[in-house]
Amino acid sequence: RKTAKELDAFLLIRQCYPNHDFSKKPLIVVAVVGDTTDCVQQFMKRWRTSRVDVDSRGKSCLERMMSVLVEGELAKTEGIMGLDWDKAQSEDGVNTSVEQLKVLVKSIGGELWSKAFETDRT
Repeated sequence: RKTAKELDAFLLIRQCYPNHDFSKKPLIVVAVVGDTTDCVQQFMKRWRTSRVDVDSRGKSCLERMMSVLVEGELAKTEGIMGLDWDKAQSEDGVNTSVEQLKVLVKSIGGELWSKAFETDRT
C-alpha cells in the first residue's frame, strides 16, 4: 500500500473463499489502477523484486505465484467514475463473496476484466 501511494496508484485487494469454505486457500485478487501506465509498471516491478511474502519457515521471499490477468487502459465509464475509491480501498471489505467481487471487477474494468476474472477461475 505504501508503494502504491508513493506512485499515485490505486491498490484494491480482495480475497474470497469459494463456497465460503474457510478451510481452503482463498482466491486473492489484486487490482492496480493508475493514471499512467508507467506508475502501474513501476508498482509491478517493485512487487516482483521486493520481499513481500513469507515461506512456510517464516523466511521472507519474493512473490512467485502472481499472474497478470489483464493489462491495458480503462475507459472512463459511469461505473469507474462513480466508484467510491476510498471505500473500495478500505480494509473493511477485504473478505468478500465471489458475487460481490464479480460486481466490483465489472464496475472497474468492464467486460474485459469480467472475462479475465471468469477465465482464471475455471
